[in-house]
Amino acid sequence: MSTFFGYNVRSKSEAIIAGLLHMSGLDYEYENEIFDSDGKSYQPDFTIRYKSRVFYWEHLGMLEEPSYVIKWENKEKGYTTKIPDILLITREDDNIGEQAGNLIKETFGIDLRQRPNKNSLSEYFTEIPYINPYVHADLIEDSKSS
Repeated sequence: MSTFFGYNVRSKSEAIIAGLLHMSGLDYEYENEIFDSDGKSYQPDFTIRYKSRVFYWEHLGMLEEPSYVIKWENKEKGYTTKIPDILLITREDDNIGEQAGNLIKETFGIDLRQRPNKNSLSEYFTEIPYINPYVHADLIEDSKSS
């Protein structure tokens, strides 16, 4: 799936996260290759640079698959033991826009609901070409109820 911002992402949820990161003004990259202290390669979904710190964001989209869970547990162990930067995690659910927006607010202090000239996340969602307000009405309704 290709986003308006030039990234090819693997899922609708990653497209939503990319849109929210873009709207927040954070400096981020999608699937940027990094290496742990032993030289093992990782590709976090998003790498975010903020105030001289590096954050890695992983979206867990297939936790219902046992092989995915095993792969994730091994990857998480590498992140927590061999990579000194901060790991952010979201999990697939019907409310990924709110989950990601809240994580951005809690981690970076950026409340997308409080951005100038915007009354709700719904106004942002309608501006993102790949989030059609008619197809993704659930996201817009969730943002209005907050």
